[in-house]
Amino acid sequence: SEIDANLRANYYFPTARKRYLPRVKECADKIDDARDALAKKDWAKLQEFAEGAADNASGPLKLYASSLAGQGLSLKVSYVEDMTKYSEIYDEQLQNLKKAIKKKKIDGATKSFNEMATALEQYRKAAKIDTPDGGVGEIPSDRRLGSGFSNLIPRKTN
Repeated sequence: SEIDANLRANYYFPTARKRYLPRVKECADKIDDARDALAKKDWAKLQEFAEGAADNASGPLKLYASSLAGQGLSLKVSYVEDMTKYSEIYDEQLQNLKKAIKKKKIDGATKSFNEMATALEQYRKAAKIDTPDGGVGEIPSDRRLGSGFSNLIPRKTN
């Protein structure tokens, strides 16, 4: 079953899903490769992950949770609070991972990476996007071309 956005967010939800979830999925897809790089102490590959896919997912984690919360309406939804908490843990541990990579400290990098990966996994479960398609799924889009009302006027074609 899919999470439905609240009230006014129904308008923004497909856009948020299209904009943010591919970046979250990319990070989730690359986490195993990064885990292998960490085990091999491949600092260059680990840094590429941290500054690439992992960093690119940081903002979308927060923004997607926000999009489900009703766009600023005062609604309390437990799964959104959980998602927000996990996104904050993820971001904090990502910053710690970057510092550990810079100093090439394996213990710090391992601890931060594992906590970051767990936070991402918990976020995806809370958001119900821990599926092979990463929650992106079918995204409805308006197929009309151009702008204005002329698209709504039926035309005869010969």
